[in-house]
Amino acid sequence: MKTSTSCRFFLSAFICLCMFVLPACFHNTSAPPPSPQPAYVMPPPPPWAPPYRYQDRVRYYYLPDMECYYDVYAGQYVYYNGFEWLHSPYAPPAYAGYDMYNGSVVVLNYGTNDPWLNHTTYVITYPRGSYG
Repeated sequence: MKTSTSCRFFLSAFICLCMFVLPACFHNTSAPPPSPQPAYVMPPPPPWAPPYRYQDRVRYYYLPDMECYYDVYAGQYVYYNGFEWLHSPYAPPAYAGYDMYNGSVVVLNYGTNDPWLNHTTYVITYPRGSYG
């Protein structure tokens, strides 16, 4: 009798384990995956930019006549005011009336970051008025 009682006890314990405990072990309690984020869309190049391949990969243009840069991502000009590099949605004040459609524009390599750190190289390589 003792054997059948202990057998029933273990059998009922096994059934309870299978019904209640084991499913909880396999239940996914982790947080749901994050919702997909929209892909970054590169802004179009400015209308005065020269046509070239892979426009969607370029971030900066160098404007030799103004000795400044144009950041496509931010839509801003980056220029040195004599004390520091400024980021502005407007061209340097001395070039407010500058005709961007008839000026020199240098497309910088798409891997270029912070081109003003190598400004001397760009000024020497692309002097004012000689690149077109």
